[in-house]
Amino acid sequence: SCFCSVSLNSISPWTTLFGCVQSTQPNALPFCTQDYKPEEDPAIVKSVKTGRGPLDPNWKKSLPRRRDWPHMCAYKLVTVKFKWWGLQNKVESFIQKQERRLFTLFHRQLFCWMDRWIELTMDDIRRMEEQTKKELDEMILNGPVRGLTATDD
Repeated sequence: SCFCSVSLNSISPWTTLFGCVQSTQPNALPFCTQDYKPEEDPAIVKSVKTGRGPLDPNWKKSLPRRRDWPHMCAYKLVTVKFKWWGLQNKVESFIQKQERRLFTLFHRQLFCWMDRWIELTMDDIRRMEEQTKKELDEMILNGPVRGLTATDD
C-alpha cells in the first residue's frame, strides 16, 4: 500500500507566482541560490516582443493598473497526505516546500521566456506537446534520471 499521496488540481495564486522577485532585495522571500539564474529573474528580464518587464518589487500592487499588460489568475491546489506516525508532519512539510519551489521556478521561467511562446498558435503548441511526449517517452525508456532535486534550504 502507498503511504504517501500527492494530488494536484488546477487551482498557487498568481500573486505568489514568483516567490521573491529579486534575491538581492532586503524584503525578498528566501530563494534557493542554486536555482537562481539572471536570465530567469523577472526583476531583470524584459520581453522584447511585448515590452513587459522587468517586474519591480511592487508588481503585485501595480499590475491591476497596467491595462497594457494582460494578466490572469491561475490556482493550483496541492494536497499532500502521508499517513505514517512519527513522520507525517516532516514528510508533508518537505513535499509542500518542494512543490512551492517547483511552481515558483516554473512561473519565473514562464514569464522570462515569454518571447519564446507569445506568438505560438494552438497548432504550434499541439506539435510541441506531441514532440515533447515522444522525447519524454524515449528518455523514460533509455535516458538518465533528470529533474529537480530536493534542497535543504
